Amino acid sequence: MSSENENVTSEKKQAVLEHAWKRFADYDKSSMEDQSRYLQLREIILILGVVSVFLAILHSVLKLATPPWVSDFNNFLRYLVILTPIIVGVLQVGSVKFKSGSKYVLLRGSAEAVKREIYRYRVQSGVYGLKQTKNDTRETKLANRVNAIAAQLIKTEVNETALTLYPENGKLPPPNTIPKDDDGFSDLDAEKYLTWRLEDQLSFYRKRASTFTKKLHQYMWLIFALGGASTFLAAIGLEIWIAVTISISAAIVGFLELKQVEATIVVYNQVATDLEGIRSWWHSMPSEERTKPETKEKLVQTTENLLMNELVGWVQRMYDALAELYKEGGETR
Repeated sequence: MSSENENVTSEKKQAVLEHAWKRFADYDKSSMEDQSRYLQLREIILILGVVSVFLAILHSVLKLATPPWVSDFNNFLRYLVILTPIIVGVLQVGSVKFKSGSKYVLLRGSAEAVKREIYRYRVQSGVYGLKQTKNDTRETKLANRVNAIAAQLIKTEVNETALTLYPENGKLPPPNTIPKDDDGFSDLDAEKYLTWRLEDQLSFYRKRASTFTKKLHQYMWLIFALGGASTFLAAIGLEIWIAVTISISAAIVGFLELKQVEATIVVYNQVATDLEGIRSWWHSMPSEERTKPETKEKLVQTTENLLMNELVGWVQRMYDALAELYKEGGETR
């Protein structure tokens, strides 16, 4: 009889975790696809803005040319000068109307919230601890928490479009979303939690901070080069083309603001430092202290609260950046 109960519990646990990972996978996949579409659209808008300035100046310069074929080409160019800002305006309005930017932010936040609940469940922390599961099982609490996240998400603009669902026969957890040694389903002790959750996130923040720093330096050097090009154009009497270099610089700055690159580097470095502090605190304790339930609870709660605060801050920063874009598009939030 005891063996039967254990099998039922094991099957229930597997089913509940599969449901939670499927929710995470749906939100994760939809978030990445929405983000890709949104950033591509914003990049097109920024590029067309530069092209619009270039065409307007070229049209103005060619007016002074006398060969007939240049005049014919300039007449055609005139239509492009008119059409390009119109296309930019249409894309800008579409970007605001469909709100793909805010959708991917909401989906990303929900995906990470589900993932956080899964790890807390597996390590039996917080509401999933032994004292808190006397009336309701861990499985019931996890299912309720995941459903609550889904219910909250569906009250937002995400419900205006269909999600891009993760394949029904796809591997759970999705590849590259957890450490390769972690199966995503087994219970965790404190040491495994430290390795598969804390250190995995520490590696993520360190790598992303390094990647963003390299990109920021590349873009900043490009802006400096464009500033030098403007000076050169002025020196050789081609001041009219300075507007192009300025528009390219403005587009780069706009892209950096859109992705919140500088703010993200600061936050990621801070979170990585705090995670390293938690890891150092854990390793500095005697082995007998690490086995105590209250010590494990402190490790998990401190780590998860830190990650949750970073996520909330990221969502707020992205919403502030998107609010500025929505205003430019003629809509306020």
